[in-house]
Amino acid sequence: MQLEIEIEAIKRENDQSKLKSLNLELANVKEERNEIFAKWETEKSVVDNIQKTKMDIENYKAEAERAERNGDYGKVAEIRYGKIKDAQENRQNCKRNSQNNRMPAH
Repeated sequence: MQLEIEIEAIKRENDQSKLKSLNLELANVKEERNEIFAKWETEKSVVDNIQKTKMDIENYKAEAERAERNGDYGKVAEIRYGKIKDAQENRQNCKRNSQNNRMPAH
């Protein structure tokens, strides 16, 4: 924003070399901002996926408990050793991806 203000002021002064320099700097700042935003969106997507998977696991556990109370042991086994296991593996993969793609601190 500060660069945009400076550009407008330089336009009034009609200093073309300074104007070109500021426009180039502004373009670089916008490009960096876009890269950071894209990286942030990727990380946010991973975190959202991890949170969804955690909720799925909790829902599967509750479903397995209900099935166990009802005596449906086939369904209990399917949930505990199928759905929950798959969801936990998915969560671990997402966490690994998140750690590998962390944004460096500035």
